[in-house]
Amino acid sequence: MLISDLDLAMTYTEVCEEVRQMCGVRKEVPITLKWIDDEGDPCTISSQMELEEAFRIYTRSRSSGLLL
Repeated sequence: MLISDLDLAMTYTEVCEEVRQMCGVRKEVPITLKWIDDEGDPCTISSQMELEEAFRIYTRSRSSGLLL
């Protein structure tokens, strides 16, 4: 498990780059981001809008970190 402190103002592109750097994934290799919502369900993040929704739900519950 890798842990990072993401700024809630980060863009989808910036989050993808952060994950790539942390995991040592080259830019040309596709990645899929998923997070675990407050009900324990996996949700895909594939756009800025979905990232903002994940951050919104995370800030509402704050029970734990945003798990990607």
